[in-house]
Amino acid sequence: MAISENIGYDATGRNSDRLLTRVETVDEKGEKLIIETVENDLFALELRKRKQLESDKEVEITFSETILPDTGIVSELKRFIAHMMSGIIFPAKLHV
Repeated sequence: MAISENIGYDATGRNSDRLLTRVETVDEKGEKLIIETVENDLFALELRKRKQLESDKEVEITFSETILPDTGIVSELKRFIAHMMSGIIFPAKLHV
């Protein structure tokens, strides 16, 4: 049984993901791009962001979020279900 203490947000709704990596680049159009990898107990995410000016302030806008496969509790649940379906944990046919 898994217990998750950090599910990506706290009791007030604020983001609680842990930042693993952050890479800032400039694309061929001259736009500032950011690729972050963050994680919580459930899974890890790759966030793609773009920096742009809004009201004379540079802000980061997320335009893509991808859950990274085989990370966190979700991957363990997936593995458990696969084992169940293959009959390793429970037989496929029950004799009554």
